[in-house]
Amino acid sequence: MACPQVITGDAFLTRVITHIDCQAQLLGSFGFQALGQPGSPVSLAMSALLTLFVAIYGIRLIVGVAPGARDALFDVLRIGIVLTLAFSWPAFRTLVYDITFHAPAELAGAMLPASLSPPATGLIERLQGADDAMTRLGEMGTGRVTGAYIDPAAPGGTFRASMLDDETGFGWARLIWLAAIMGSVVLLRIAGAVLLALAPIAAAMLLFEPTRGLFAGWLRGMVFVMLASLGLTVMLTAQMALMEPWLADALKVRSLGYAIPSAPVELLALALAFAIALPATLAVFARVAFSRSASAGHPHAGVGHDRAHAHEGVRFESRSISASDAPASRAQRLSDSVEATVRRERVGNGAPGTVSVITRNQRDSSPTQASPVAPVSAGQSLRLGDSYRRSGRTTLAARRRDGHQ
Repeated sequence: MACPQVITGDAFLTRVITHIDCQAQLLGSFGFQALGQPGSPVSLAMSALLTLFVAIYGIRLIVGVAPGARDALFDVLRIGIVLTLAFSWPAFRTLVYDITFHAPAELAGAMLPASLSPPATGLIERLQGADDAMTRLGEMGTGRVTGAYIDPAAPGGTFRASMLDDETGFGWARLIWLAAIMGSVVLLRIAGAVLLALAPIAAAMLLFEPTRGLFAGWLRGMVFVMLASLGLTVMLTAQMALMEPWLADALKVRSLGYAIPSAPVELLALALAFAIALPATLAVFARVAFSRSASAGHPHAGVGHDRAHAHEGVRFESRSISASDAPASRAQRLSDSVEATVRRERVGNGAPGTVSVITRNQRDSSPTQASPVAPVSAGQSLRLGDSYRRSGRTTLAARRRDGHQ
């Protein structure tokens, strides 16, 4: 299918936008079908990757690393998404292609009021009408020579305050206005078409963990194209709602024979303002589409099979451990640490082998007879720093070592 040619003169902007839109749709549809058709290199590589994915899944089952029910469900859904994005053109066209190219305009038409977007006229026709009005205004000029002043005493009522001549003001205003619109349309349409054509390759990246970041980047790019197309439609609609009455009034005043000294500066300011606003709008939506999610920086985010297996192992072990084998509580560990510290200090000071032991179930402060500890003989001297040495536990071997050194 051949796209309409762009010629100079009448309906220039309409022809450019229609041609760009046609090229984008052809690139997206035929590129996807060429990569995803049976027998293509991408199709063969996709079949090999699917076989490898199923083989790895089977090997995990053989060695005993069985995934949980949730992980198995996600794996099946992942395979379904890959097959849909890579080989099913009808499903891909309904779910991705039509949403990317047609949904933003329909959504903008639904959310905008009738005062900004008249239902009887399309956006492209309104843009072409504004371009034609700029061309006619440039042909008629501002009336610098033959036009009469409406109110010479008003600010800007004469040409003495005019900072631009007719050719410079009207020419640069139309140039900036056309370049901003066509540049934004080319960026979004061609970028969206390339991403749509690469959908079979991006779908293969979803199968394995190391390459899922590429699929996420492709998906974020598609989201950016859709959001930016919506923002571009809304911005151009708002621009038309502002410029159409101004252009109609300027043409009416000139047709009555009056001069419009401030028109070149005003039209250039309007065109330049929206030329700056359009890239800023695209940057805002790019920030939204490519921003990291709230869970991306969470320390527990992205845990898949390992977390499920860990939960299953904890539940299995909790059933097999009896009450007597349960780990000691914090209070008991603290009590044991205090007991070991007291015993070590008694040994270091050469005191008798009777120490006060704090037990977990003891409710009074009465001392309890502990096991005797061999005192340190007079001939044995403690090493420097041993009297203040702290340890979590004291074994018989450690006591013998400290006593004989």
